[in-house]
Amino acid sequence: MRLYRVSAWAVALLGATSRVASGQPSATLASAFQADFAVPDAPAFKLLNLDPSAILRPQSVRELGFDFANFETPNGSFSLPRSLAIEVSPGLLIKSGDLTVSDYRTQKFLYALRMSVATRRDSTTGATSRVAIGVRLTLHDAADLRTDANYVRELQVTDLDSAITEIYVQARIRLGPDKPLALSASEQKQVDSLCAEIRKRWEKRYWNASVTDLAAAVSGQAEDSTGKGLKTDQLAFWGTVAKRVGSAGQLLLGLRLGLMRNPVTETTFHPSVDVAARFYMGTNSSKGFLELQQSWKQEGRPTSLLNGGLEVTLTGSVSAMLSAGIQRPGNGQSTQIITTFKLNTGLPGI
Repeated sequence: MRLYRVSAWAVALLGATSRVASGQPSATLASAFQADFAVPDAPAFKLLNLDPSAILRPQSVRELGFDFANFETPNGSFSLPRSLAIEVSPGLLIKSGDLTVSDYRTQKFLYALRMSVATRRDSTTGATSRVAIGVRLTLHDAADLRTDANYVRELQVTDLDSAITEIYVQARIRLGPDKPLALSASEQKQVDSLCAEIRKRWEKRYWNASVTDLAAAVSGQAEDSTGKGLKTDQLAFWGTVAKRVGSAGQLLLGLRLGLMRNPVTETTFHPSVDVAARFYMGTNSSKGFLELQQSWKQEGRPTSLLNGGLEVTLTGSVSAMLSAGIQRPGNGQSTQIITTFKLNTGLPGI
């Protein structure tokens, strides 16, 4: 009797369960290497949102990501979010069902390029008063398992690999040497449970990996929801570096260069510079952070921000961020207390 070995990385990481014939996967699919890390703000969303934090958090590329914020109305009650955004990697979205790890590695910068579009409705009329478009490119990502050959090799010698292999061996014994290899419902349930454990392990290991992003966005004000009379009011460029700190920490260093104006009363743009540092501590599913930021504009002294908060995974790839802080304006105004609540989501990992 012939026995066939199917390793955990082939089943869990390559999405090969439905592609197994005689115990061997036919393709190495990049889509199965996606973990459910927190979804960061899109550049277009960041430009429209009134969050005083200027840092743009980097993260592993996804096919799609969605951002929601500004749930509070002027009278203090909650409503549908007034700021919405979508971020997409065109290359990943078009090739998601056929893209192999080998092809992804060959053109990783093409697939790491993301485009975003965001809108912000007026708080009183509900009309779309501002729109923005943005672009983001990941230069380096140690959390991207699609380019991490070492992780695949390590996974093949784990206890989970042996457990999944044993399930397939028993299925082959049950079916005999001639029938196509297919798991029963109970066997598939066991494999799914073990695969979920594998994903949890790599999400725990890689959530705080080192990442470097560059991004840019431009926004404009419109007279109504049709975009009539759209005039550019802001441009921004971000550079962010995330560094791993031990097994449970991550340090973000960010720079934002901006140009802004009031298109109704001004014809020239005014420059701004923001420098920020944010430190995360926790796990992939729940982490706290503390942030310091200094901002310079053309007029007045620099503005300082001390901000802290909590980021949690609600379910699957849906995450929420709640923060509160103190902002000291450089124009002589009194210190302000600021709060932010956001929801972010994306296509879940396989």
